[in-house]
Amino acid sequence: MVIVIDLKSFFDYSYYSNNKVKKESTMNTKIVLLTTGILLFLHSFVYYVMNSGDILYSVIPDISDASILLAGKSSQMVSAFNLCLSIMILASSQLEEKSRISMTKALAVCFAILMTAVANATFNFPPNYGPPVPVVYIFSALAFWSLYVGFFKK
Repeated sequence: MVIVIDLKSFFDYSYYSNNKVKKESTMNTKIVLLTTGILLFLHSFVYYVMNSGDILYSVIPDISDASILLAGKSSQMVSAFNLCLSIMILASSQLEEKSRISMTKALAVCFAILMTAVANATFNFPPNYGPPVPVVYIFSALAFWSLYVGFFKK
C-alpha cells in the first residue's frame, strides 16, 4: 500500500489560480491533519536528537548508568510513538471528508488531554527538566484549531 500526500495543493497557491479551482481555506480537515502530521513527524526526530547523548544528562550530576539507559530508551520509545502517530495522521488526511471530520474530532480530544499533561509537566517540573514553554502554546493552538474545524466548522 502506497500513501501519496499531495503537498502541492498545500503549499502552492498558484495552483488554484491557474486551474480555476476554488481556493481552500486553512480551516478544513485535510489541512489540519496534514499540518499536525508534519509537526509530529518533525517532533519525533527533534525529540530523539535533543534527548540522545550527553545533552540529556549534563544537568544531572552523578547519574547512574541504569538511569541513563532508562532515559535513553524512554526517549527512543517516545520518538517511535510520535513517528507512528504522525504516519497515521498523515494517512488519514487522504480519507473522505466524513472520515476526516471524525479523525479531526478525535485529534481535538487527544490534544486537549495532551495539552493538560504538557502544561502540568512544563510548570510543575523543576526548571530545565520539563518540556519548553513554547510546546504548551503549540499544542494549545493545534488543540483549538482541530476543535474548531472538527466540531464547529460546517
